[in-house]
Amino acid sequence: MGHSTDVPLDQRLDIWIELVPRLLAHLRIRHVALASHSAGTIYLFNTLIRCRDILDPKRPLVALVGMFPFFSPSHPKPLT
Repeated sequence: MGHSTDVPLDQRLDIWIELVPRLLAHLRIRHVALASHSAGTIYLFNTLIRCRDILDPKRPLVALVGMFPFFSPSHPKPLT
């Protein structure tokens, strides 16, 4: 989250879910499209599940880009 505030790892998703609706309300943004890349997918899924009302009810849009699992450098990458 930009290292603006130290948030313990076990609280980051809950803080994110609390922050997103507040930020959108402050900016007077009613609906958004959700997009994520790689490790951000966990935030997208939690936002989708817990803040579904931020999506446009008539044209909801969610995009997942590069949703790849983490592979340790000690293991070869799988063929795609």
